[in-house]
Amino acid sequence: MKRFLCLLLIIAMVGIPMVACGPGDDGPVGPGGDGTQAPNTEEGKDTPNLPDKKYGGMEFNFLTDKAQKWGYYPLDVDEISEDDAYANAIHERNGLVEDRLEIELVGMQCDGSGDVKSKFDTDVTTNANNFQACFGTVEMTLQSTYAGNTLPFSEIQYINLENDYWNQDCYEQLKLGGESYMNSGDIMLSDKEVLWAVYFIKSRIAQASLESPYDLVNNNQWTWDKMMEMAAAVAEDVDASDTMVINTSDIFGLCTHPENIPASWESAGLKTVQIGEDGMPYMAWGEDEFYTVYEGLKEIMNNKMVVSPKDIDFISTAITKNKTLFGTEVIAFVRSYRESENEFGIVPYPKYNSNVSRFNSYVAINSGVVSVGYTNPETEYIGIVLETMAWLGRDHLLPEYYDKQLKGRYASDRESAAMLDIIFNYRCYDIGALAKGDGIQWSPFNILVADNVNSASKWASSGMKAEGLMLDALAKLLNR
Repeated sequence: MKRFLCLLLIIAMVGIPMVACGPGDDGPVGPGGDGTQAPNTEEGKDTPNLPDKKYGGMEFNFLTDKAQKWGYYPLDVDEISEDDAYANAIHERNGLVEDRLEIELVGMQCDGSGDVKSKFDTDVTTNANNFQACFGTVEMTLQSTYAGNTLPFSEIQYINLENDYWNQDCYEQLKLGGESYMNSGDIMLSDKEVLWAVYFIKSRIAQASLESPYDLVNNNQWTWDKMMEMAAAVAEDVDASDTMVINTSDIFGLCTHPENIPASWESAGLKTVQIGEDGMPYMAWGEDEFYTVYEGLKEIMNNKMVVSPKDIDFISTAITKNKTLFGTEVIAFVRSYRESENEFGIVPYPKYNSNVSRFNSYVAINSGVVSVGYTNPETEYIGIVLETMAWLGRDHLLPEYYDKQLKGRYASDRESAAMLDIIFNYRCYDIGALAKGDGIQWSPFNILVADNVNSASKWASSGMKAEGLMLDALAKLLNR
């Protein structure tokens, strides 16, 4: 087997009721679905409907990324590692798949998400079909999909994306014209590693006699206003220069970067692109509700106590350097933060206001998904292998990652472990925030992350055009 705000936000938040990012109410929690299923219980687990087939040592070739500080991506592990529990769990799961199907899983580890996409697109456009699957990021896979290079899962036999070992949030929210072209779940770790969270330094909470963020979450009081009120209480311009400067004695209230923009509108239960009842996406950011939320998030992002977005390295390490109260980053950073001397806690990104029905967790652009090349003819073989990998991942990969490592080893206390359940309970995928970069000319993310954007005037000038470009691209995809 290759084996910061000095005053409370001035927008009238409380009077605006918000709907959640997607369907359903809070239910049993964990990383396996949409709050309707608890993946680590013995009862009620889904089982695949697979034929008893053996393949006599046949290779299953796939593309995968290397490990990054923002996520654990490799899915091809040759040997047992003494200090890498994630690798060992992948190694075990892969071995079970290989033995069950009599195959050899052979992964080509690429040099970053761009390299994964390049090799995948080339494999499809040249009709080489050297790879049966591609484990890439959702950002890059959306680009490949709109270029016509990915196959709908409905054309892959034996895969049932409604089973609990597939990510139901991803399945429901990333459909295009009713078709699913990419998915994630217990087949991988990289879709879990990139969920947005708020890290806080416990000693600064105590020194400023602030309320417990855990209690605020549990009492439905963890909101934008509350986070910024607490940030203002800690932020300190030590040399009284009226300018906050990184890598000095200044202490920030909040450190974040541009991905906090979509994380903020999603925390209000909003998306830039929604899926209509007919299964077709439409632009949803041209509404008064969105404008109000967007102006509020700009007040956060433009506040002088907030680091954004000039120095990503400082933002990502402000927790370990004890230079902030709050820091937003993805779940993967819990591993490096745990190595620091500063005791930290983890909470979900705050709600826009207490009227929002639940905490919506932003899925960052580097979230992992699996896709299949459009020209690959081996759809039965691919379906059986991927379904088996996801199924066995639920029982052999997910418990090690989520229960033993993330909650048991890296979470600093029981409260943080409980917060992880809330973070994982509902993952919010916004196609408009994820579809960006090469070949995506209509991305709301590209429009709305620019400095000092007026979202209402921007919609009037370019929103309808962007929607038209999006629908044209989708029509081309569906009619290829």
